[in-house]
Amino acid sequence: MQTSLQKILDKIIYLSFLALAAITPLIFTTTTTEIYEVPKMYFVYFFATVLLFATLFKFILQKKITIPTSGAVNALAIFLIIQAISTIFSTDKFTSIFGYPTRLNGGLLSLFAYFVIFISAQINLDRQKAINIILAAFFASVAVAIWGIPSYFRYDPSCYVLTGKLTSSCWQKEFNPTLRIFSTLGQPNWLASYLVLTLPLTLPLLLGAKKQIQKIIIITSGALIFMAIILTTSRAGILGTAIAIVIVFALTKLKTIKNQLPALVALAITFVLITLIFGTKLTSRINEATKTAPKNSAGQSSSAPTKSALASGGTDSGQIRLIVWEGAINIFKRWPLLGAGPETFVNTYYLYRPLSHNNTTEWEFFYNKAHNEFLNYLANTGILGLGSYLAFITLAALALFKSRSENFSASIIASSLGYFATIFFGFSTVATQTIFFSLLACGLVMAKNKTSTKTYSLPYLNNRAFFTLAALTISLLGVYCLTFFARLYFADTTTRRAQNSLSAKSILNYDNANTLTPVENPYLMADFAYALGVYQDKIDNTDDKNRLAAQADLYAKKSTGIAPNNYLITQKAVKTYILIAGAKQEYTKNTLNFGNKLTQLAPTYPTSFLLLTKTQITLGDNTAALASINKALSLKPDYPEAQQLLEELGVKPIQ
Repeated sequence: MQTSLQKILDKIIYLSFLALAAITPLIFTTTTTEIYEVPKMYFVYFFATVLLFATLFKFILQKKITIPTSGAVNALAIFLIIQAISTIFSTDKFTSIFGYPTRLNGGLLSLFAYFVIFISAQINLDRQKAINIILAAFFASVAVAIWGIPSYFRYDPSCYVLTGKLTSSCWQKEFNPTLRIFSTLGQPNWLASYLVLTLPLTLPLLLGAKKQIQKIIIITSGALIFMAIILTTSRAGILGTAIAIVIVFALTKLKTIKNQLPALVALAITFVLITLIFGTKLTSRINEATKTAPKNSAGQSSSAPTKSALASGGTDSGQIRLIVWEGAINIFKRWPLLGAGPETFVNTYYLYRPLSHNNTTEWEFFYNKAHNEFLNYLANTGILGLGSYLAFITLAALALFKSRSENFSASIIASSLGYFATIFFGFSTVATQTIFFSLLACGLVMAKNKTSTKTYSLPYLNNRAFFTLAALTISLLGVYCLTFFARLYFADTTTRRAQNSLSAKSILNYDNANTLTPVENPYLMADFAYALGVYQDKIDNTDDKNRLAAQADLYAKKSTGIAPNNYLITQKAVKTYILIAGAKQEYTKNTLNFGNKLTQLAPTYPTSFLLLTKTQITLGDNTAALASINKALSLKPDYPEAQQLLEELGVKPIQ
């Protein structure tokens, strides 16, 4: 009985790994609050939970615990512990645990899920299963490439799924796949980063191919992945690709390469042709990045966008990235040891946002990541967080390097280093983290020896009562965790329905979402409060207005109470109180208090002072409003909305 149950658990674990490798990158849906990252993260949560509790149940059946003890495993465990300690002292505990709502990746829960994937792979997989998972990841990336490439030619399968029309015109102007494809990943740089992880796998697969048809399939697959990278026009992506290709060839034995030289030459020629035919836009973006910023009359670099930057849609992303990096370093200086807390960059950047950001065309954007994975860890979890992460990837790479006679080891090292190049200029996503930890774990499975794990016997499980209690406890905990994530998911889909319109039905959906969620979610509460404020402003019945205003006040207070240092939640509270200020004297006081708090949370952000101005105008204090709007204009003199508001206050703005 126990043997057959263990076989079933082994099958469940193996299929879970295949699902994570093959399906995660392909998932997207409009039923969640964000199309790409949110559904992927819940998918990973589900299978990570299955992996965790299936492995624990196996321990009970075997009456022993098997623990990997390599340096990489120990370093990752230390990294996770530091993330947990940083969360305890976080400036925003909810965001640190769950991540930013439209990303989720990077929160403590997501990091634990990746840890489970990494550890359980080394406990449960053998060499053949590891190879099969690598194959699943590789061919899933081919499917992602095939899905994305037609969008460049104005035939986007995603548009067909979402609208029923095979076109590329269903996206907003900023997300035009005929310029930069993004497939099922949601953003060109994210797609490039993901494909850089799988492209180097082409080499060991090609070297191991025996039949001509296998070689043709692998060459075609590699070409499709490479073509998709080129069509993202991602500069970080092409840098990562170049690094990965150089390293994979450098680490692979020359004799092995010579055996498949004709096939490799065919692959190289294909890559060159793809670059020549489709690399024009990428080349222009690279040239743009290397241009020197124009000088002003004082001989300093101008902070205004260059002509070419404006033509391409705004300030060059490289210029903006440097400003954001400066903010990340400022945050690190404030919290050097443990950082401000996992995923708190979305709040702390407002606090230490450089003034120069106001001179860019993306000055109004909020940044929930530092656009550099390493600086992101440095700002969020300090030197201890970044140090333990670097220790983990170094020890894992060294373990793979020692076994580089295994061709997959060389390709996984190359994949990882190419990936790090892309996230040096960006950040990780659900798909990239899932594939990165899966590939790394599979590589270590193939490289491991008998001494890389320790076994601890559990003799007390020989007692039937203890065995039954342990099995029942693990089963109930597993069901509870699956239910927990299911409730989070359904709360998210209900929130999405609420966002479709601000009506009575929307209010009901927000209320249902708030009931469904297993934890108090300050972002959801803030949105609910604002929706109540908007709706009460539309109705005439005084009793109903007062009742809805009281509810809005309740949820605004709750949300800001849970996340007092969160700028975005405080901003939503200010907008709510502006709507309900006339209903009660207490609301008027709260409007001003939260308006002032905004400027403390974002002292260099012009919009915070604009909102304070609107608050003061609502309260009839035009003198204070004039001082606030002048402060907004001192931060950004060319702020049209602030200039208009200044004119409404009876003062002509200085040009």
